[in-house]
Parts: sequence; C-alpha cells; structure tokens
Amino acid sequence: MQDSFATILAAIRSVSVPFGTPYNKLGDGFPVYNTEYRTVCDLSHGVYGFELTTTPNFFWVEFGDFPPDKNKSPMSLTPGSLELTGNVSSRLKPAQPPF
Repeated sequence: MQDSFATILAAIRSVSVPFGTPYNKLGDGFPVYNTEYRTVCDLSHGVYGFELTTTPNFFWVEFGDFPPDKNKSPMSLTPGSLELTGNVSSRLKPAQPPF
C-alpha cells in the first residue's frame, strides 16, 4: 500500500498547481486555482490519506477503526496541525453534524 500511495501522490503532485500561484484565467476564461490539498483512498484496505499543500506531512485514517454505527456522532480533525503524521485515527474527536 505504501508504494501505491507514493506512486499515486507523485502523479498528483506533478499536475498540482503550486500554492501561491496567482489566480488567472486561461483562454476563454477558465479559472486556475492553486491546489490546496491532495487525497488518496485505498478501498481494498480501508485507508484514506490526506496531504495539505501548506504542511510537509502526510496522514491517513483507517476506516476499520470506525465500525459503521448510525447512532454514532460525526468525527472531526483539524488538518492543518503540524503534529499530524501517519495514522491519525485515534486523534479524531466527536463533532457536531455540519447541517
């Protein structure tokens, strides 16, 4: 899985618009925005990975740590923390539903 994530992220990074790139319109007005985050998901192993372009770390959540339960509250994490790296499943906290 590590090699797969690394390969996919390498391809995504090669086409990402660098952070801080000025907003521009191309040709007929198609806007170009900087890439703010990159994600990968391995459904076979139940892993979701996340990387902000403004931090040097990569972290993931393992879905197996969260068995389906419709009575359980949503979980949340602030992705901009520099302390987040590796498996952060244990760092998610209960949150209010967004709507």
